[in-house]
Amino acid sequence: MVAGANRNFEIFDPLDFLAAVTCHIPNRGEHLVRYYGWYSSVQRDRRQRQGREKLPLGPAPLSDDTPTARSMRASWARFIKKVFAADPLVCPDCGGAMRIVAFIEDQRVVRAILVHLLLWDEPRPPPVTQGAVPRAPAELEYLPWVE
Repeated sequence: MVAGANRNFEIFDPLDFLAAVTCHIPNRGEHLVRYYGWYSSVQRDRRQRQGREKLPLGPAPLSDDTPTARSMRASWARFIKKVFAADPLVCPDCGGAMRIVAFIEDQRVVRAILVHLLLWDEPRPPPVTQGAVPRAPAELEYLPWVE
């Protein structure tokens, strides 16, 4: 687009249009995320130097009882309820209110819990039939096409 042009469109030749569109596609394995305004690295660095933004040291606490955290938890549950048509914070057995106590991320612990609850499905090998004789592939015969 020409600098100073007062319009919100541009007319391209077909190859120029393809070049302009494909320049926005990142290379394989490359992330194309750009932050502008408040979220840009320049603004974050400026806030840190001025002391207006403190970076948290260590992991965030799981149980945060600030009003913002409570509203975020409520909106999370509302979105899950809307998408899956089931309330994730209501016990399916008694209908009582539930709350998140912990997140389990270790795969071995998750597997041990699911095996204990008989919810882990192991892939089973195909059954072996007794006395089955493997069949030989059928022989192919070439027949020329004649019109």
